[in-house]
Amino acid sequence: MNAAVNDRFALSRTVGRTHTNREEDTVISPPERESVVTTVAQRIRRYFPAAQPSHITAVVGREFDALNGSRIRGYIPNLVQHNARRSLRAEAEPLHV
Repeated sequence: MNAAVNDRFALSRTVGRTHTNREEDTVISPPERESVVTTVAQRIRRYFPAAQPSHITAVVGREFDALNGSRIRGYIPNLVQHNARRSLRAEAEPLHV
């Protein structure tokens, strides 16, 4: 398994999976949020070296907040990374590593 796939798999396992309809069970706690946002932001910085780290973290946080509360939480980190990269790509060209 290549490193990128392994990273995504490891990150998706860090967020608990909840399959209930209760909103309080589907919202990710602040410490979990911070962990996911930090991990995704660090990963994305490799592709956008000219962007300010604080801006990348803000974009990732915004994308996370848009998805927080989703019923199936296991996919949130991957979706956050995808959406944040799309947003940043719209602002600037990434470095292809």
